[in-house]
Amino acid sequence: MTAILKQFQATPPLASVKAIEEICVTCGGAHPYYQCLAAIGNTFLEFQDTIQGYVSAAAVNYNQVEKIKKMNEINIKAVQTQINNVKNELRNEMKTLIQASMSNQTGELKNMMASFFQMNTASTSDSGPLPSNTIANPKGELKAITTRSGLVLDGPSIPIPPPFINPDEDERAEETLTDPELAEYTIKVPHPLV
Repeated sequence: MTAILKQFQATPPLASVKAIEEICVTCGGAHPYYQCLAAIGNTFLEFQDTIQGYVSAAAVNYNQVEKIKKMNEINIKAVQTQINNVKNELRNEMKTLIQASMSNQTGELKNMMASFFQMNTASTSDSGPLPSNTIANPKGELKAITTRSGLVLDGPSIPIPPPFINPDEDERAEETLTDPELAEYTIKVPHPLV
């Protein structure tokens, strides 16, 4: 067995084995990434130039956006001013047109009323008195009614009681209560006409 051991020691190994070296991916140092001091403070020095480039590009873009926003605000204010001017012009024009139309219609209405009153005056002046104007009957009796169209109506339409009934002589025309307590009160009840 000692012979085998001597032989083994005398022959070199066939391949060499390299040792694994840990290199930090954060800072490139000879330690594992979880022991890196730079990672604790979030200082990525090798990426700082790249990040600065992105930050400066973002700042340029932000400045351009701000300029565009300001220009848009100015344009929007100008458009709003134009819209307000157009609205005011339209409002004034509509007001003028409505006033002109109203004055024309008022004039036409006055002319129509004047012609109506002229026609009304002309139609009533030739026809004589209106039916509401009554002419007194000198005898006090109504014998006939003549309408404006010339139609003659004989006699009244309300029946007149016959002349042979005299209320002074008729016993039915008045009734007297004979109650001794109410003798002083007299109730006159006219008899209905038949």
